[in-house]
Amino acid sequence: MTRTSSFGLALGRILLIFISLAVLLTVFLLFSNRVHAADAGEFVFFRIDSELNALIADKGTLTLRWYCTGATTFGEVNDGTSSESTNSADGIVKVASNSKEMTDASCTIGSSETLRASASIDGWVAREWTAASFPGASSSVEFTQYASLDYTIVVNGVDDELGTAITLNGTTASATYSGTVASQSYSGGKRYIAGSTSGGTVTGGADGYVNRTSSALTISSTASQSVDFGVETDSDLDESGLDFGHKIRVYESGGDFTNNKFTTGTVTAGDSFGTTCTNNSDGNWYCPVPLANTETSAKFVLTGYDTSTATYTDRTIGSSASNSTDITPAKTPGGGGSGGTTATPTPTPTPTPTPVTTVSPTPLPSATPTLVTGPAKLYRKVSDPKVYVQGTDGLLTWVRTLEDFNAAGYKWSDVQLISGPEFAQLKIAPNSMPAKLFRKANDPKVYVQGEDGTLTWVKTLEEFNAAGYNWADVQMISGEEFGKMMVGGRIKVVDSIAFLRVRGGPSTSNAILGTVKPGQVLQFYEWKNGWYKIKRDDGTFGWVFGGYTNEI
Repeated sequence: MTRTSSFGLALGRILLIFISLAVLLTVFLLFSNRVHAADAGEFVFFRIDSELNALIADKGTLTLRWYCTGATTFGEVNDGTSSESTNSADGIVKVASNSKEMTDASCTIGSSETLRASASIDGWVAREWTAASFPGASSSVEFTQYASLDYTIVVNGVDDELGTAITLNGTTASATYSGTVASQSYSGGKRYIAGSTSGGTVTGGADGYVNRTSSALTISSTASQSVDFGVETDSDLDESGLDFGHKIRVYESGGDFTNNKFTTGTVTAGDSFGTTCTNNSDGNWYCPVPLANTETSAKFVLTGYDTSTATYTDRTIGSSASNSTDITPAKTPGGGGSGGTTATPTPTPTPTPTPVTTVSPTPLPSATPTLVTGPAKLYRKVSDPKVYVQGTDGLLTWVRTLEDFNAAGYKWSDVQLISGPEFAQLKIAPNSMPAKLFRKANDPKVYVQGEDGTLTWVKTLEEFNAAGYNWADVQMISGEEFGKMMVGGRIKVVDSIAFLRVRGGPSTSNAILGTVKPGQVLQFYEWKNGWYKIKRDDGTFGWVFGGYTNEI
């Protein structure tokens, strides 16, 4: 072997070793590159939640599809399957940037391309959205996309048949779906249902009321369906409010419901008569007696009438039809009665404390009589028992009681009887003006008119007598005349409701202007058909239904 041959052989060996080292270095670098890419955390996170901002997890098969600019196919991953990097049904889908799904969708992190995606799961409305381009490859922040899915069914609220809201929270009032449900939740007075069949019905219910079932819904994966029960919301299905479980008709014994029904008094029912019933000024009393009640009696109470009771058929389930019965109270012997169309007012005539025309009272001796300089000028108008004394200023002051008359040393023989026109020419002291009392025909309530013209209800006979009012001063006026006058006072919203709606007029057909809270005290300025006119915080007027208030 020559020197040249040996040198060439050695050179070849060196070259082979160099090539081998180069190949090993290339493989090492390539391997290191992949590990680095994985370590860089290049993943796309898709977070799927509901319209209530609750993550959708373990609710069914969540399907996610997406593609990028220029793609001819799309990537698809199902949450919780092996094709998803995290392989957990948690509502968060994690897809590696170098996965087959990303390649199928032609999406490359770091390129300027738009992501288009859709998410769907049975029971929710499918969502499609478009996102900006992926972040650059050098970004250390994991790329995240969000999608919020609407429930397929939303129940907007529940009212009773009189238009008063019942709190929709699963306890006071509830709503259920007849089909398969993937998930459901109460929130903000609404019921959100992920209904996962093609169609079904929703039933609204509340203890003490009759359940109501909606018409059939058409469940769609592209649009949410809405329904309400009596709530004035523009829902897809506007159903009627819930009927009360029991209704009591009250009319006078010997009469009939058309002509002798009662719109005043108190009706209670159920266990220990613990449920207060509401009158809608139509003679019907509406009673939300809970299903758990076992006693089946209702009671009517009104001054001037015998306390009367009646029994009704107990309801067994919420869907039972409304039960009704009649109570026919009779007038208490010697009582005036009230409430029906033929009833007389609650306050009854009482002996007039001042001297009357048919009796000449004998002045009673007084231990320390007040001395009178000369005969007092005493006057009494024809057909009016009130006696007035005229002061030095010419003003007449009413002598309110016989005791006051005797204590002043007045004499009956000095009282001058004058005609109405003569009396009208005299001036009466402001604090001695006879009260202006009114009563509407067929209504037992007596009202006193204040200086501003507002009528205030005199609630009891005790109040009537304590104020020194005289039955002879009560003027009977027609309903038309009464309607032109302003009725005032204060009312308090009952505590047993979620809120009370304020409407633009005295009817449930009028628009809703707002609400007032339970327990709130309100000044009212008019009363009509069972509704009170109140002034709102912004100075405008509205109407609230009196069945859920008490005058105070």
